[in-house]
Amino acid sequence: MADREMTLAAAADPASVTLSQLRDCFAAVGIDLGVDFVKLELHDDVLIVERLIRSPAGLPVSRPDGGVQVSGVQIAVVADPPPAGG
Repeated sequence: MADREMTLAAAADPASVTLSQLRDCFAAVGIDLGVDFVKLELHDDVLIVERLIRSPAGLPVSRPDGGVQVSGVQIAVVADPPPAGG
């Protein structure tokens, strides 16, 4: 039964989405991914949006190990409000 449930859950996921579709979805709830978006991380109670850190000249700030510096913003994930009249 667990295998069937896993198969059904996976079947509901799309094969792919475009970055524009994701940006539009997040924009609908007020989150601007913008051009500096690096990573999304969703947990039970928080969404973390990581973005590039840019220098005053507009260039990505490098890390000593050769990567780039990022900044994460935590957005609380809260329960849906109860239905009206219920």
